Amino acid sequence: MRLWRDAVTGALEAPVTARVRTYGKLPKSAEISLANPVFYVPRQDDRPKWFGVAAVERSGGEEQQVLGIFVKADARWRAAHWLTFQGRPPQLAYDREGYAIPASDRGLPAAHANYLENGDESALVPDVYSSNARSQEQGDWTVDSGTITPGPGSSYALRTKDGGSLVWYGLKQEKVLSGGTASTLPEEVRDYLAKDDDAAGGGTLRTSWQWLVIGYAPASGKGRVLGESVSLTSAR
Repeated sequence: MRLWRDAVTGALEAPVTARVRTYGKLPKSAEISLANPVFYVPRQDDRPKWFGVAAVERSGGEEQQVLGIFVKADARWRAAHWLTFQGRPPQLAYDREGYAIPASDRGLPAAHANYLENGDESALVPDVYSSNARSQEQGDWTVDSGTITPGPGSSYALRTKDGGSLVWYGLKQEKVLSGGTASTLPEEVRDYLAKDDDAAGGGTLRTSWQWLVIGYAPASGKGRVLGESVSLTSAR
């Protein structure tokens, strides 16, 4: 697990740590490689230094596009965000020397969290996944959706050609489940509990989830979610 801890930070750290805890390290037979990387390097005076990357991930004979963020933490470059991405992201703007241009996240992480928690669409056009995530249904469990907050770690944004922002960010979500049976829990929750020989059913279960999100915030108007993943980080 130390190798994973040395390689990740920010919003990516908790889901990776939870996955390694539950399922163990990748087998030696597993091969993952990145091809045709494109780096989005902003000119920066502040720390920590960071940059974005787009690449083709090859694993098990299949290919998929990924977008990521690397941050220099403790003299080491670590992945802070990593997401499979469908389609083409908005075109970025560059300065005269070819550097990507840092931008504001324009409040997009907070707007997304506010929509998920309260259904407020005043600053966000929700995607289908986010809309479905507001459902309180989980098998025969009663779900009490708790707080949803941006983070952990910073958001990262680069200016697009139209003056908007391409934004990488995380959201941390808490859920309390009660009164249901283990068979209707998500598989990753059952696997997480099974690691400690803990079988859920009929009681109360507190879970934490990490969202990794890429979104677009226009120069004016509502932001949009372009892609996301949601992973369990703890269950007790």
